[in-house]
Amino acid sequence: GSLSCEDDTEMRFSYKQVCSFSCASGYRLVGSKKVTCTSAAVWSEKRPHCEAILCKNPEGEPPIITECSRPLTELGPDSICSFSCEPGFELQGANTIQCSEHGQWSRAKPTCKAVSCLLLEAPEHGHVNCSNDEPLFNSQCFFTCDQDYSLEGHELLICNRHGNWTGKKPTCQAPLSRAAVVSTSVAAGGAALASGLSLAVWILKRLRQKASKFELNSNSDIEEPPQVYRNSIDSLI
Repeated sequence: GSLSCEDDTEMRFSYKQVCSFSCASGYRLVGSKKVTCTSAAVWSEKRPHCEAILCKNPEGEPPIITECSRPLTELGPDSICSFSCEPGFELQGANTIQCSEHGQWSRAKPTCKAVSCLLLEAPEHGHVNCSNDEPLFNSQCFFTCDQDYSLEGHELLICNRHGNWTGKKPTCQAPLSRAAVVSTSVAAGGAALASGLSLAVWILKRLRQKASKFELNSNSDIEEPPQVYRNSIDSLI
């Protein structure tokens, strides 16, 4: 700090003399800014002193994470602190604050709020059982269906760090009716019968073609009996 007195460059401190005190940048004056020399040759006030201007430690309890440009015990003017949250939480407020020359933070310290997903309802003809009453981060929900109904989709969904479920809500599919099963079986049987008949007709045609070729080949191999000419016999007689 510094000291200046009225009309007294030699600092002799005479009666009724007034002296003023000030502090360097980054420090504040603690005590009276001015003192006066009394008739008893003592100062009217105690001598003040200077102390460093510091902002309060903004560090909070988990899940908030604090990182500052200076040690937490030396957060003077222009010090900057940034904030983030642990997985499963989202920051509410400013992510950075700065210490002013008056020892005040530029903004209020932020907080962390737990991430939550949309509430899941049980599917029609089904049930849902969740690990927590509120769908917070890492909450798990299991899905089942009524008897004779089949689950279509994921059996387990988990609330992730971004507030989204890991998949779409499943549905419960109704079983096929007996008439539908019989109709499907008849249709399948008819198709198989038609396919079998087509195959039989094709085989029969192939057999007929082979039989025709065999007859032609057999006829070509039979030699005609030798011709007996009457004139030749007559000539021999």
